[in-house]
Amino acid sequence: MAEFCTCGAALPPDARFCHKCGKPQREEFTAEPDAVPPPLPRRPRDVPPPPIDFRNRLAVRVAFLVGLAANLLILLPYLFMLFPVWFLGAGFVGVRLYVRRSGQLLSVPAGARLGWITGVLAFAIFTVLFTLNFLAAYSSGVFTDRRRLSEVPFLQGNVEQVLEMMRDPAALAVSLVMSIAVLFVLFAGLSMAGGALGARLQRHR
Repeated sequence: MAEFCTCGAALPPDARFCHKCGKPQREEFTAEPDAVPPPLPRRPRDVPPPPIDFRNRLAVRVAFLVGLAANLLILLPYLFMLFPVWFLGAGFVGVRLYVRRSGQLLSVPAGARLGWITGVLAFAIFTVLFTLNFLAAYSSGVFTDRRRLSEVPFLQGNVEQVLEMMRDPAALAVSLVMSIAVLFVLFAGLSMAGGALGARLQRHR
């Protein structure tokens, strides 16, 4: 280190600055500030799963498919009497299929709601199919032919009652309305029970 500054002033040992002109006498090594770590990416807020209702497209699609499958089963010969099993199974399978496709575990109430949607759609499908079959049978004269009525598996033993109702439109209308109401309760109730059961068993796995 020089003993004199360029301005001519005498410098004491280890002088950092000239006491006369203030000129630095040696390089100062300043520590670089610690690098500021980049900000952590914001964690996206947990998006709540969509509710199980008729606005949930996946739920409606699944419910329609399993409801249609249940209706096709009851159209097979001798399987109509097992319709409680088919619609209980429709609610159960609907929940399992929804969970598999969405990755969302359903609570028991949500499973019951999905079962309700299944039952409503299944009943709508059944009503359309039943109406078409009824109109086709009526136009072909099945309900006025005792011999042909006796060949229908579901009407064996009730042929005379069916013929009596066909002669009384009011009694026929009342019977159809009551039957439809009972079927709606059964379809919806069984599917709800199956959906609740499917959700409960899914959560225990």
